[in-house]
Amino acid sequence: MKILEFDFVAYPITHSRPTPRDGFSWIESEVGPLTLGVDQSRLWKPSSDGPCLALEMEDFDPTIAGTA
Repeated sequence: MKILEFDFVAYPITHSRPTPRDGFSWIESEVGPLTLGVDQSRLWKPSSDGPCLALEMEDFDPTIAGTA
């Protein structure tokens, strides 16, 4: 698989107001060609491991399906 670009960077946080419906919040901003997101979720806690980086891949679905 070929990486096409960085899609977004996300940081877990503890100080935001989660929505009552689903218990988490996601706030994002466009920073040049990248999206920066911050998230509060009971499933993803801040740690010294750092942020999450999502990559846009070429032919992702066919590669995962084994048809590429």
